[in-house]
Amino acid sequence: MENKQYQEIKELVIEKAKQYKEENGFISWAKIERILDEVYPEHELTRDGIRAIYRRNYDEPYMEIKNKHANKSQHKKSGRDTLKKILLLKLRTKSTVSYLLDTLPVDRETIYAEITRLELDGHEIDKWTENGTQYLQLKKRLHNDSKQVNIQVKEQQSVLVISDTHIGHEKSETDFLQKVIKYAYDQGIRTVLHVGDMVEGNYQSIRPTSIKELIAVGFDDQIELADRVLPKLDGLNYYCISGNHDFTHMRNTFADPVKTLARMRNDIVYLGHNFGKVKIGKIDIALVHPTDGIGQNYGFKLHKYFERAGVDKQARIVLMGHYHKHTHLHYRGQDGFIVPAMVSQSKFMKDNDLANVVGAFILHLKTNSKGDMVSLTPEYLWKE
Repeated sequence: MENKQYQEIKELVIEKAKQYKEENGFISWAKIERILDEVYPEHELTRDGIRAIYRRNYDEPYMEIKNKHANKSQHKKSGRDTLKKILLLKLRTKSTVSYLLDTLPVDRETIYAEITRLELDGHEIDKWTENGTQYLQLKKRLHNDSKQVNIQVKEQQSVLVISDTHIGHEKSETDFLQKVIKYAYDQGIRTVLHVGDMVEGNYQSIRPTSIKELIAVGFDDQIELADRVLPKLDGLNYYCISGNHDFTHMRNTFADPVKTLARMRNDIVYLGHNFGKVKIGKIDIALVHPTDGIGQNYGFKLHKYFERAGVDKQARIVLMGHYHKHTHLHYRGQDGFIVPAMVSQSKFMKDNDLANVVGAFILHLKTNSKGDMVSLTPEYLWKE
């Protein structure tokens, strides 16, 4: 493209981008692309290239980071803060690493370092490869949906705790799940706490062959199967959060299967994505579904949670799903449990040599007349 024509295109892009932003509050890159196709039919710019012209020559946040990084020794911290803001904006949509490199005045190592910092700050970022291309996308945070439900207090209160049922996967232990729920019900238990990953979801984008392991494919089939699998018993209520496998439906179709089931059935209560609370008398119980790995020291994961989680995420009892493991830690007046799964070892876990514990447990809580906990006794239920 000749320099003169490029200069004309640059001026037209900036003019139209400013016009659309002033009139509508946002820039329609598709409209600008159509204008360029009409005025300069032989231009070779892609839509990303058009966007890059604007950002490199007019966009104030981009110009700021460009200037900061031009003098790293003097503006290292402020430049990083601006890069963080721009990355958070870009990663709201599915982005390739090459796109980030093309549109930001930094190298690959700087982008990867900043992504690591974002994750350390608590942002959850999906990373996967499709046909050899690396993609990144910021997970949509649904914590604002989280809520606390108060359960009527009794001096003897027992609750069944289950997690990671992965309904729809061929290895989901649905028969054992129903057996456990029926056993608990026969013991007089009317409260079930589900700590995330109710359904298997859709992980094809990062695990292409995973569809071969499904017995229910897609959102409708999985929630219909979950509806059939979870027993409907008089007086029994399920209090549930959604996890990362449930979230794959949210990411693909903006529909949360657990929230949908709660709308379908009056015995299911949706507490939120990845986190929720129930309260029995004065005993608050947090349901937590992380998204990271666990390593070999299971107790350390709970210890770290007790030390680092914010006040709103703390509770007398913390139930942590996701890991398909089990341990119990009492620490500074709090009890934490990593909850076993209701699915056998999948091909993914087997290929990665990840241990998988199948089971559930009942928490027998004894309180005094004021609702304070006097004792806590777990009763473990393992698959034979």
